[in-house]
Amino acid sequence: MRKIVCTLVATTSCLYLFAQNVGIGISNPTYPLTVVAPTGGKGIVQKTSDVEVGFYTTSGQAFLQTWSNHPLYFTTNNGLTQMALTTQGNLGIGTTAPTSMLDVNGQVRIRGGAPGTGKVLTSDANGLATWQSTGVKATNVTLAAGTSFSNATFFPVPLVDDNTGGFSDLSGFNNINNSFEVVASTAGTYLITGQVTWDLVNSFTGEKDFVLELRNGSTTLAVNRMISEYFSTFIGSTQRSQQISCTVKLSAGQQIRLFAMHRTGTGLSQNILSGETLTYLSFLRLY
Repeated sequence: MRKIVCTLVATTSCLYLFAQNVGIGISNPTYPLTVVAPTGGKGIVQKTSDVEVGFYTTSGQAFLQTWSNHPLYFTTNNGLTQMALTTQGNLGIGTTAPTSMLDVNGQVRIRGGAPGTGKVLTSDANGLATWQSTGVKATNVTLAAGTSFSNATFFPVPLVDDNTGGFSDLSGFNNINNSFEVVASTAGTYLITGQVTWDLVNSFTGEKDFVLELRNGSTTLAVNRMISEYFSTFIGSTQRSQQISCTVKLSAGQQIRLFAMHRTGTGLSQNILSGETLTYLSFLRLY
């Protein structure tokens, strides 16, 4: 094995040939070509006219950059430019003239942040984006089975996440301790719609009250009061549907519950019917 040392006159660097490895600025190169730059960090530089591109290294840092006031282009397979970094710091993908920090000419795919069909990309207060559902569908939060309500007392409607409609965007349903809450997964303005279908199994006479409330904790957001003779929808001889809705700004983690009450007479109970189109609570995040 031969070691050849060539000292270049009037230069401060040496070229070392050790076996098949070549070293510039280093006497024991371990790679086919190893360049150790002097103080200042410049290593290999290619220059054409006034355009320079090369490598720069310092302790803990490495750079591929132009040494002249020109953009840096990237390509593969000896083809056309695929990515460009301008002297203003704008990065273009599919364009050589980006006009913003990131300029993409083409379709973007974001795999992180829990993507899913129908979801939208939503930012938090710090600019961190995640995929969020546009709303909670009625098929996700509905009544598991017919429920009997006694007279003149507000009860939370016992909703469940049955997912029979194939939706999977109800990440905020909470039934701990029978709270029957839907939790806003992210801050925003929501359209909330609830419906209860009464099954009037015990007869009564005269005008009687049926009341729905939407509540955020202990705060009442909306109230709908119907009188028995003026129900908007008649489904069957004893079935009546009643709806309530409101638009409200919610912070992430705030909880919504649907309450119902009837006043049909002392000692009387009335039922609420189950079914995705009969009794439900629906969320829609507007923005």
